[in-house]
Amino acid sequence: MKSKGIIIELTSLLDVIFIILFGVMMQLQKEQEQIKIDTESQLAEANQQVEDIRKEADEKIAEAWQTAEELNSKAFSTQKALDSFAQGNLITIYLEYMPNGIITVTEQRNTLAEISLELSENSISEKILNAIQESSIAEQEIILCALVYDGNTALYKDVLKLNAVLKNISDERPDFYCASMNTAKN
Repeated sequence: MKSKGIIIELTSLLDVIFIILFGVMMQLQKEQEQIKIDTESQLAEANQQVEDIRKEADEKIAEAWQTAEELNSKAFSTQKALDSFAQGNLITIYLEYMPNGIITVTEQRNTLAEISLELSENSISEKILNAIQESSIAEQEIILCALVYDGNTALYKDVLKLNAVLKNISDERPDFYCASMNTAKN
């Protein structure tokens, strides 16, 4: 006898395999789309960070340029004042006694003001500032000054008072610099 082989119906099995294959392909497509969305999101975030860093760097560069320009301007003003000083242009304040204390404010040997030391610090300060305004140095951005006194004849309290006045002036005008010179011979 001949034996008939076993007949297996593959149609339903093929349908199940195709359904599983279709499900796997759909899952892979969803994963791919999610990866694409995640990548685009990360790329946008990275671009935003780069843009923020670029803006911050541009701001810092602008600040650095501004600082450099200010320093250059200050250096120019300082050099201009030093050149003027080298030519003898400065405000000189002499503390003298003839019988009372007199403050003489001069510019290149031209007397701008004579002020009694008996006045208050505010009055002396105001009169010195007025004398400086009348000088040719007034339009400079930096004003150099020298306080000259003879330590053998000047009273210590008067020197302190005058130094306090000059400190007040330099606090009021940051462009005002004054040095003290004691001409006493020890």
